[in-house]
Amino acid sequence: GDSNTSTSSGLVSDGNETTTTAPASGGDKVKISITSGEDSGTVAKNLQDFGVVSDSSDFDSYLVKEGYSNHIIPGVYEIPSNAGYSEIANIISHK
Repeated sequence: GDSNTSTSSGLVSDGNETTTTAPASGGDKVKISITSGEDSGTVAKNLQDFGVVSDSSDFDSYLVKEGYSNHIIPGVYEIPSNAGYSEIANIISHK
């Protein structure tokens, strides 16, 4: 039994982060609203407008191919700006 009691406190707050109120995850979140009747192509375009995805038609193809396009739920969502396709799809749909 080797008890390693190393006391390295790497959590030093130097007060440099007073300007940003970003969450601990470090990524900005984009708030998008999906209204009833919007198809996956419209949602994908909105996401491109907000800079979440770089290619709306590519993301729309993903939603259709993976079966998310018919499961998109209207509502207001906060999506991390660095989210991947699967993460976004999981947020906006309930497959």
